Amino acid sequence: MTSSTMGSSWQVTGGPVHGGHGSAVADTVARRLVVPSHRAGGQAQFVAAPVPDRDDHPLAALLPWTTARLDQPLTVDGLARRAGMSTRPFHRTLGVAPDA
Repeated sequence: MTSSTMGSSWQVTGGPVHGGHGSAVADTVARRLVVPSHRAGGQAQFVAAPVPDRDDHPLAALLPWTTARLDQPLTVDGLARRAGMSTRPFHRTLGVAPDA
């Protein structure tokens, strides 16, 4: 089951769970599913405007270089080197923690 399906399923079943078992049970189930326990109506399901390109991002040049080489083995160390960084700052720029 995809996260989208899981979230949609909770939107349908969350109300009855809340109504039949209370907010504490609904909140517990929602936390386990990693979805909000309640979602107000009227919220956009998508971003109406395209996300602008950011040529000033430190990894902007890396994406076209990488996509041109998807038929080759690519490593995190190699990508970091190509971006002119060591592995640790590369991970930070991506917003992920390196494996310990």
